[in-house]
Amino acid sequence: MAFKRKKTPEELAEEDAARAEAQARYEAFVERAKAIREAEGRPVPGPPPDERQVAFFRSPAGSARTAYDQADYVFQCSIEGIGEGAGAAVVVGSTRWTIGVEPTAVLNAISRQGWDLVSGSFVESTVDGRTRVVGHYLFRNYGGNRWSGNPWEHGEVIV
Repeated sequence: MAFKRKKTPEELAEEDAARAEAQARYEAFVERAKAIREAEGRPVPGPPPDERQVAFFRSPAGSARTAYDQADYVFQCSIEGIGEGAGAAVVVGSTRWTIGVEPTAVLNAISRQGWDLVSGSFVESTVDGRTRVVGHYLFRNYGGNRWSGNPWEHGEVIV
C-alpha cells in the first residue's frame, strides 16, 4: 500500500494560484456573457431565487402579484372547501395550485398585492356522496392596496 506524500508549501501555493486563475477566467466569462446579452437586448439572468420566493410565486398571492405586474385588469381565483378549511386552489391558464389554509388568509394575501375584491360566489356539488363547496372570487386591479416589499424577505406566512 502506497502512502500519499504531503504537498510542499510551494505545491499548495501553485494549486491555490491555479484555482484563483480559473475562478477569474470564469468570472470574466460570465461578465462577457452578460454584456453580450445586454447588447442583444436579451434578459440577463439574476441570482437564483430562494425557496421562500419560489413558494410565494407558486401561491395565489404570487399569481396575483404576477397578474398585477403584467397590468391585468382582473384576477380570478377559486378556493375549495369553504367552511371546511380544506384548502385553496387558484387556476391561472393551465396551472393549478392547492394550499391547505383558511380562505380569508388567501383573500387577504391577494388584496395585499393590489387587488380589490369585486364579487364572490359559492358552488356546492355532491359527487359520490361527498359534498364539495368552491368559492369563486373576482378581483379588480386597485393599486391603493398594494403592499411594498417582498413577503418572503420579511418572514410573512406565504399563502
